[in-house]
Amino acid sequence: MIAVLASGGINLLPDLTVFPQLVVYLTVFFVLNTWVIQPTLKVLARRNELTHASEAQSTEKQMQITALQTEVAVALKAARQEIMLAEEEKRKSTEAAARARVEASRKQTQAGIEAARVQLQAEAAQVEQELSKQALHFKQEVLQRVTRFEEVAS
Repeated sequence: MIAVLASGGINLLPDLTVFPQLVVYLTVFFVLNTWVIQPTLKVLARRNELTHASEAQSTEKQMQITALQTEVAVALKAARQEIMLAEEEKRKSTEAAARARVEASRKQTQAGIEAARVQLQAEAAQVEQELSKQALHFKQEVLQRVTRFEEVAS
């Protein structure tokens, strides 16, 4: 293959321009490496570190949020339970007060009924006495009229 290339006038052997090209290449490589590639790699590495740190921090914050949400849920549940107990106690005390008022009202009504019953019995006895007196009086009056009627008729 070298023979084919040599016959066509192509020379594959390096000439003297290789050394200056090599010096330019190495100079450009070191300059680019020092001033462009290494700072870019440092920026990319720092960015990668910050990204991972942010992800770790985000995960930690998410765990804290979850813990706080759980804590808030427990506190809300306890507060709701406390409110329910207070409302239940209030309902019970209101119910007890209503029962006491109903019982007092019953007793008062019962006492009123008993007093009315005694009064009615006393009035009934008084009316009975009056009726007995009136009946006796009417009996005597009827008897007198009947006997007078018989006297007048005879």
